[in-house]
Amino acid sequence: MKKKIFIVISILLLVITLVSCKSLLGGNTAKYSSNDDYEKLVINNADKINSTTVSLINSDNENSAIGSAVVYKKDKGLTKDTFYAITSANIIIENGKKLRVLTSRASTSEVVTSYTYNEEYGIGLIEFKSNFKLNVAEISDASKLSKVEIGQTITSIGTTANLDNFNTFKTGIVTNLVSYNNLQDYAFTHDAANNAGELGSGVFNLEGKLIGINIEKKYYKTKLLNGTYNVLGLNTAVKIDRIANSLDSLKIDEQSVELPNSFFESNNNEYKETNYSSYEKAIIEVNKKVSPSIATIVQGVEYATGLVYKKNNNTYSILTKKFESTIGMIISVNGKEYSNLNLININDKISVIELNTADDILVYNSTVINSSKGIELVNGQKILTVGTIDSRYVNSLNQGTLSKNDFTNQIFMHDGKFNLGQEGAPIFNLNGELLGINLYKENTVTTSEGEIVAEGLGYAYNINYLVPELLNLENELEITNLYQSNVDYEKKIIDVVNKAYDSTVTVSTETGHGSGIIFKKEVVNNVNRYYVLTNEHVVEKAKNISISFNGKNNYITALDYQTTTLYDMSIVRFESVNDYQVYNSKVINNDENIGYSIGQTAIAIGTPMSDSLNGYVTVGSLSTTEKQYRTVSKLGLIQDVAINPGNSGGPLFNLNGELMGLNVSKLLTYDTSKGRLFAERVGTSLNINVLKTQVNYSTYLTMTKTPKLGVKISQVETLITNKTLSEDEMNKIARHTDGLVVVGTDEARGSYNQLLEYDLIIAAEGRTVRTQNDLVNIVSNMVFGQEYSVKVLRNVNNKTQEITVKVVIK
Repeated sequence: MKKKIFIVISILLLVITLVSCKSLLGGNTAKYSSNDDYEKLVINNADKINSTTVSLINSDNENSAIGSAVVYKKDKGLTKDTFYAITSANIIIENGKKLRVLTSRASTSEVVTSYTYNEEYGIGLIEFKSNFKLNVAEISDASKLSKVEIGQTITSIGTTANLDNFNTFKTGIVTNLVSYNNLQDYAFTHDAANNAGELGSGVFNLEGKLIGINIEKKYYKTKLLNGTYNVLGLNTAVKIDRIANSLDSLKIDEQSVELPNSFFESNNNEYKETNYSSYEKAIIEVNKKVSPSIATIVQGVEYATGLVYKKNNNTYSILTKKFESTIGMIISVNGKEYSNLNLININDKISVIELNTADDILVYNSTVINSSKGIELVNGQKILTVGTIDSRYVNSLNQGTLSKNDFTNQIFMHDGKFNLGQEGAPIFNLNGELLGINLYKENTVTTSEGEIVAEGLGYAYNINYLVPELLNLENELEITNLYQSNVDYEKKIIDVVNKAYDSTVTVSTETGHGSGIIFKKEVVNNVNRYYVLTNEHVVEKAKNISISFNGKNNYITALDYQTTTLYDMSIVRFESVNDYQVYNSKVINNDENIGYSIGQTAIAIGTPMSDSLNGYVTVGSLSTTEKQYRTVSKLGLIQDVAINPGNSGGPLFNLNGELMGLNVSKLLTYDTSKGRLFAERVGTSLNINVLKTQVNYSTYLTMTKTPKLGVKISQVETLITNKTLSEDEMNKIARHTDGLVVVGTDEARGSYNQLLEYDLIIAAEGRTVRTQNDLVNIVSNMVFGQEYSVKVLRNVNNKTQEITVKVVIK
């Protein structure tokens, strides 16, 4: 299906649309008031590290950032202060005396008066003068430094290559401790959404202390025979502790270009105890608990991951993705390699590899496997995995959100930044309980503009459906272990999702689909009339618009719609005798404003890529304050939530459950000196405070309806192949290979309550129906008001009956 339903902005287009500016009252400068301790820490952190970072440009092209630098020292001057900043050595090496400093988007660039660097350690230092007010980053606390630990929250601030998003804020976690240039215990990786132009920027802990400098970002990884895969959330930073105590005494001399190794080798540091938040503590503890049971699987040049979950005498069982054989396979656990292996295939997606050794390997104790009692998977809960990308990144920790707990019965989805090599990796909740096995991710999404990078579309095998196959049980597991989060921050995310989930809808047209939210209901002639807020570009020039609902198979043809092109906003109306949940926006309905703060949590619900992904939950944070969008002041909100084609028009919520705006677009690429690089999680949402000024309830555009049966159908083979339905649901379908299964009906059409879910259509108007084209050809000759016969096979009391249904086309 053509997917035009998501604006994708290239750098050129973004610059052009920001040339002129139209002011508008209704924007909001109030601060967001958080009720969560962890979120407050992040917001306070954003305030604290703000203005510690400058952008670096080359004098030959002052319209593009080549890197960033973080200020560590300031000397007061009469007219200008002298600043000293840390950056990446490679930036200095590649640009030399052409290097200049940009302190803000509106300021003129400053000359770098002196610089020095050490290529082996990856660090460079610069000196410049400016009258701009810059903050000095904090490194130590009473001369005590902060340690770096896997799982802790980190923040970063830097300017992207196009200079449009100046000093944007992002959060992540430390994912691994790694070497750099063979220097052990000198670097770490993290998963914040850093982009081109942000190398050299600082990495901070949640207390606001500078702990590292970004020096490397991976973009691509090649898989043998399968081409190039996009890499997300794999940034390397060098630790600041090696040079922290020497920085103040160092004199940068213009003639002294190279910084000696001795500067990094005097390491008599004292470290303070870090006060981690409850959220960080939970992540750190899960990583410590499960890492000793993680297996790295290497076959040829390809990597995968597994979990040691059982021991029988000297045989250990490792749960992982599907393998065809163990030829040439080596498994390593805790640094020791094993090759005496035996393969057992569980199904077409999962294998168990048996490893024989007398060594003592820690076995992960799975409650679900050992008790055969199912565990609840909750949309919005946080997930963690530990997996190996390659020999440099062994047992990397990754985080994400459980985005869709029922993609199929066997498969759930998540928005984690998982990469090649982490297929087969186990997925855990914050209590350390096993939820499933990571399978694969969508690498790209096809749009009318071509293929773009997919973000946050990962698939995993549900442990509740895997255990019966592992243990040869006859029945599915009963879900008795209901999820109880011990972290308030996670609880609040889940509460927001539960509150808003049923009011979020899919908005479909003949050319594609987007998302929307029901924000108003009224009763007209004893019928409920609903109002859906979405983007104008979702429904523009549509001949047919339909609304479908999360977790429901029925859908409704829309009544009419209105659009506001400049604000890319549309209101779609539909009518139904049924009750649907309405989200009460105080901004729209009570004419109130909400506040925004950089760093606050942002939660998106929508339908990315395919309408089968309705109700997909992704979580990130606000990167900047309100900014201009489409020449409208303060209309745009920049966030790092994973959004994709199909998310357009979908709601963005804060942690208080308030509607912040509508997701509208994502940045695709940056043009850099290294070539064109994809942008990672730079999304734009439309500020609800500004949109409310355009909401009115007059002048709707009607659509010319065409005759339709009003059913959503599928081939039997498709349902079987994709395992879309459970065994119980499949038993409701007549055992017949030919025909089309009814998986949903249109409430506004004559088939509603006549054709039922799981009916198997085998004929219409006396003509046999085997394929969708057969049915389309029959329906194309139907006219409004006429009655037509549809023959179905229907399962009634576990018996198949052939029934002829009369449907009036309306």
